Amino acid sequence: MICLSPPPSGIPSVGVALLGASGEILSHNQSAAELYQLDQAVRKPPILWDLIHPDEVGQTREQMGELVAGECQEITLLQRVLRRSGDFQVVKAVYSALGGALPAQVVIVLVAIETDQQQPTNISDQSSLLKIILDNVDSPVYIKDQKGRYLYANPSSLKLLAPSGESVIGKTDAELLPAEQALALFNFDREVFEHGGTLVREERIGNGAGSEQIFLSQKLIYKQAGSADCLIGFSTDITAMRRARAEVECLEECFRLLAENSSDVVMWLASDGIVRWVSPSLTATLGWQPEEWIGKLGTDFLIHRGKDERYCENLEQLRQARGALVARDQVLAKDQSVHWVETHANYYINEAGEVDGFVASFHVIDVIVEAEQKLRQSEQRHRRLADHMLDVVWAINLDGVFTYMSPSLERVRGFTPEELMQMPLEYQFPADSYAVVIEGLEEARRNVAAGRPVLFEAEIEEYCKDGSTVWTDVRATSLYDERGSFLEIVGVSRDVTMRHRLKEDLLISEQRYRLLAETASDVIWAMTPEGVISYISPSVQRLRGVVPEEAVAQPLELIHPPASLKHVTNYWEQMINEVKAGISPQPLRDELEYYCSDGSTIWADVIAMPIVNSSGELVQVIGTSRDVSERKRYEAQLQLSNQKLEAIATHDGLTGIWNRNRLSEEIRDLISQSDRYGEDLSMIICDIDHFKLINDRYGHPAGDHVLVEFCQRIQVNLRDSDAFGRWGGEEFLIVLPHCDIAAGKSLAEKLRSCIARQPFSEMGMVTASFGVAQHQRREDQLAWIRRADQHLYIAKNGGRNRVVTADC
Repeated sequence: MICLSPPPSGIPSVGVALLGASGEILSHNQSAAELYQLDQAVRKPPILWDLIHPDEVGQTREQMGELVAGECQEITLLQRVLRRSGDFQVVKAVYSALGGALPAQVVIVLVAIETDQQQPTNISDQSSLLKIILDNVDSPVYIKDQKGRYLYANPSSLKLLAPSGESVIGKTDAELLPAEQALALFNFDREVFEHGGTLVREERIGNGAGSEQIFLSQKLIYKQAGSADCLIGFSTDITAMRRARAEVECLEECFRLLAENSSDVVMWLASDGIVRWVSPSLTATLGWQPEEWIGKLGTDFLIHRGKDERYCENLEQLRQARGALVARDQVLAKDQSVHWVETHANYYINEAGEVDGFVASFHVIDVIVEAEQKLRQSEQRHRRLADHMLDVVWAINLDGVFTYMSPSLERVRGFTPEELMQMPLEYQFPADSYAVVIEGLEEARRNVAAGRPVLFEAEIEEYCKDGSTVWTDVRATSLYDERGSFLEIVGVSRDVTMRHRLKEDLLISEQRYRLLAETASDVIWAMTPEGVISYISPSVQRLRGVVPEEAVAQPLELIHPPASLKHVTNYWEQMINEVKAGISPQPLRDELEYYCSDGSTIWADVIAMPIVNSSGELVQVIGTSRDVSERKRYEAQLQLSNQKLEAIATHDGLTGIWNRNRLSEEIRDLISQSDRYGEDLSMIICDIDHFKLINDRYGHPAGDHVLVEFCQRIQVNLRDSDAFGRWGGEEFLIVLPHCDIAAGKSLAEKLRSCIARQPFSEMGMVTASFGVAQHQRREDQLAWIRRADQHLYIAKNGGRNRVVTADC
């Protein structure tokens, strides 16, 4: 056992920090911040090598590399910590590696040492230092003996095991935690003792708030000369990491699904311009297959081949991470036709915080470009006319009353100028835009009063006569006469509804792409109305071990075992019937079993969504399949554990028959049934004769063998409806429904004979005595058993190996 003495006075507080394998300080306590003079406002993690004396960096790097590689378990160094003032402070640094399922990380424990700043000193009281370290470590550390009793638990362990603060020393997990959690911990501890070495595993412990925490626990055996071995455990809370990982996987799946089904073409390019990935919508947009672009330069498909000056400027902007951009280019389709596309691009930042390529989406804008070209021609020929006819020209006074509207208003919004000029201002705009207009008028009044010009620019949503809305780009200024007197505000409103909707569509497209990229681990698939797989994502190879081409060619019989296949066919028939009946088909959410390439099966959470067109016809069914095999295995293990616990709770551990508690419950139920319906009910109590002599002469293992064989001989002569259990020691009880005293006596004689007539293996002849009693109406359980037991006693005193019955 490890003895931890209290820390002596004068020992400074201990700093604890978690380091990445590259030396970055990922987290630390307050004492570590004080020792290293860490600035809490700095967002980027500080690097250890920048905080210690340059002469010691090389040795620290080398020994930390040995720690991460597993070549040693701990290093202790006396180091000089650099201060902002230019001097240094000597600290004792203890480095220990964390391995297992976590990324390579190192815990550093720092203790400040009072010195003359010239030569470091030693800390002699190692047990006090250890006590300080354990008290300041956030992770639970504990010691148990071979019976699971706690010999030591640091404060972090006590928060989990005994939140109210009581001592846990000498107690087991069964006394501190719920039964299921305690059993899991006990089984892990037992495996560590049996294995004899260090084991790492996840453990789950409830936090008292209805949820549970997940710990990565490392346990090892501490061997002591002349004393029993004990178990030392270290646990790290990885609850947040597990939840974050699950959320990331979910988001990645949705991201990928949206990108692959987006009408825009979505691309991911490396920093050198090589296409890493492109969405399937490329085929519908330009005729190319995605694999024809992947691995090639994106400029290979541009008309200018990347030689355009504006294109090069845009590319340099992305490489320097100066923000997103929107650009137009001409792209070559597979049929050699040329199309205008509008591209929205941004740089991609990897986990190291570095620019690692670009993400982009584009769509064909041939119609828009053609319209813009025509518009430019028209503007060049008829600029003055377009200014007054295509846009709405208006005038308004400082009271918010329109004094003029151009005739183009009717084309844009459906109102005649006269209708709108008579309408109150609050009825012309939705609430948000009305607030912008009112604020603009108030600002205009302030500017006019101060002699400043009025300048107003905004995108405003305006009501149309049919109840719809349009978005207009509004630009207004103040109008003065030749004497400089304010007249009114004049402005122009240009319909930008299409542009506004394009912005919204772009936002939706970007959200879809992000959602898909974050959910790429699940299998995404599509099926035709005939039930044929038309598409399946590459992640099917991770799920089932088959490539997408093979999976697409497989019929449903080779994909699902019979039970799951029936689920699929039933849903398909229901969906087809709903479509025929003109009912919107319901989506599917089910757990289905899949065949794998190695002959095994996996379980997946399946979501299927029928897609119908505007005519109500089924176009396709798209869906996702998420691997839930691990959860299924956990559920099966839990069910098996529950069955084992049920058997332990109701059956005798030696003979396998019912124990006293289970038998007592059955007797109570049979008595109730007998009293209610007036049915006969009898009981036999039997006891092995001279059983103590068997134990004394042959030993308890031989006695146990007799008990087991005795129960086997009894059981083969009983009905399925008879209740048979061990009442205590060598005494057994049999309850016989629908059986009167005569039938009970007859059975008891049969049982006595089958015991006495044939020697027990390796034991010789064994006999038993029997007492029989029929239940009397309204007689309670205790009284009935007492009567049967009295007649067993008579059989014993009468020479044993006999049956004695009670009068009814």
